[in-house]
Amino acid sequence: MKSKYILLSILLSTSVFQACDKKLDVVPDNRVELNSIEKINEVLTKAYSNKDARFTEYASDNSAFIRSGSYNEGVHDSFIFNYDYRDEDYTSPVALWKSHYNAIAHANQVIVSALEFTPKNSDEKERIKNIIAEAKITRAYWHFKLLEIFCLPFEQSNLSSKGIPYANKPEVSSDISYSRETMKATIAHIEKDLIEGLIDLDGSNHSAPKYHFNRKSAQAFASRFYLYQKKYQKVIEYSDKALGNNFVLKDYKMKMKEPSFSAHGIFFNDSNDPSNLLLTKVISIRNRVLLYYPYMQIKDKLFKKNIPTVAKGSIMDSREPLGIKKGYDVTLSLKFIEVFEKESAFATSGYPTYVMSVLRNEEVILNRIEAQLMLNGNLQSSMNDINAILTNSLYENGKDPRAYTSNLTQADVITFMDTKYPEYTSLTTKDKLLVFVLEERRKEFFDEDQRFFDLKRYSNKSELKDYVTINHIDGEGKKYTLAAGDKKWAYQLPQIAIEKGIDKN
Repeated sequence: MKSKYILLSILLSTSVFQACDKKLDVVPDNRVELNSIEKINEVLTKAYSNKDARFTEYASDNSAFIRSGSYNEGVHDSFIFNYDYRDEDYTSPVALWKSHYNAIAHANQVIVSALEFTPKNSDEKERIKNIIAEAKITRAYWHFKLLEIFCLPFEQSNLSSKGIPYANKPEVSSDISYSRETMKATIAHIEKDLIEGLIDLDGSNHSAPKYHFNRKSAQAFASRFYLYQKKYQKVIEYSDKALGNNFVLKDYKMKMKEPSFSAHGIFFNDSNDPSNLLLTKVISIRNRVLLYYPYMQIKDKLFKKNIPTVAKGSIMDSREPLGIKKGYDVTLSLKFIEVFEKESAFATSGYPTYVMSVLRNEEVILNRIEAQLMLNGNLQSSMNDINAILTNSLYENGKDPRAYTSNLTQADVITFMDTKYPEYTSLTTKDKLLVFVLEERRKEFFDEDQRFFDLKRYSNKSELKDYVTINHIDGEGKKYTLAAGDKKWAYQLPQIAIEKGIDKN
């Protein structure tokens, strides 16, 4: 019997039929029969969420209150660590929860339909195997993204705490109930899908391959997955596989030659750039909420802290996002360029969309650097990787950017930390070097919604409690703190999930 395509998502509190919201009374005769590889593959394209985690950037230390800019209640809730939210705009935990589980529901339907399909020849058999593999990887990825937002840090002491509902079967009834297993169980489900998917995945089914998982991007995901769990040997294993022997990093110095502001965003998320491993298209208001981010003083302070020991001149960092001035102390970042998509050719309404690179080589190499540090206690074996990143991004002011080459030693890094980060001189050498790596990640992924999670990963490490603690002050001068060990590193589940009987945090 061939699958009938109708998705009842209890986790979304909606029904999804061909990706459109409908009532639960859709008649069975109107269901789409997935009786060809092309139809199954079309459903697979919907197994990618179109919402970002921008709200976490407002909860990070990359944000600060400023007077000018537009107000958004959901953003303000994240800024003050208030998770009793009901706001459902494009950039909210509620929208993300719905979109991620919607993607998961499509992945589940793809797997069932593909398993029921009878291949006519060896070529179709291979295509079906690849489709199932990609669907398992997407299912693992979106569950992982939900876990990192709505659960406690991936620490041994937290493994018995609540995970998130792992949806691994199509919903054929509105009577299905979901429960939260432990974090340990959720991680095991993710790992099973990830490992099984990697066996058969090659990513050859699509005309736009950068918008789908292939083997390399899945290995990059594995590198991140194991970094969160602090399984550092696994991080190195999958980082090595993803990077290979001749990896390419983003040519930031070329960015400075782009003739227009819009060209910078195109440069950063170019599907032809081999450093970009996975691109997604999201609906978001990320460039429309300027009340808390980007804050010029934070950005300037961060990117002016560059290695002082390699040249007598002033060292600049071309990773610093360019932007357009929007009032007092507010800059609209141009790392991601909005494209407004109309609902139809003659419509006056539509959606603000962005293309985002969510997995890229720079993250993989930084994962490997961090893993080697945590295993070896030093950066000696990582200096080639560090110098590769810095050579691609740093330049000496007033000179040809291409002429700059980074040849740092670990001693240079320690001198830099003692000079530019004197507040951490009391840390051990290993922890001091860890702060260096985390600050390099902060520069690399500035404006990419990763900072909150990098701090969260070490929020239980007492030696770094001052570094990971986030302090925000609102417009009335009231201080809000997210401290090391705080339970609020886990966002509260959306009310729509709690009302369906899923345990809250």
